[in-house]
Amino acid sequence: VNVKFITTLGFAIGAALAGIAGGLLVTLYGVNAGVGTNISTKAFIMIMIGGAGVTSGAIVGGFVLGMAEAVGYDLLPSSMTYLLIFVAMIVFLIFKPNGLFGKPWG
Repeated sequence: VNVKFITTLGFAIGAALAGIAGGLLVTLYGVNAGVGTNISTKAFIMIMIGGAGVTSGAIVGGFVLGMAEAVGYDLLPSSMTYLLIFVAMIVFLIFKPNGLFGKPWG
């Protein structure tokens, strides 16, 4: 197996999918400086909750983020939902600094 080729192919496919996703976002929201900020912030929080570099942790982090968002929209004004999400991330980082499934650094 040619490892360099597979790695390059993986990056190329990932970049192509990111470009397609960006193009689809532009059709929904138009072009401005803040396009994708909402999605990028949620993805960052999801990875921090699940653990950086762990795919299963990112999946579980996505479920935790989705549940926190759903509860936030039901119980709080919509402008306060981001506050609940950031509080959830801070709580996870205080008690589990490596995320749910992350390994210690070093």
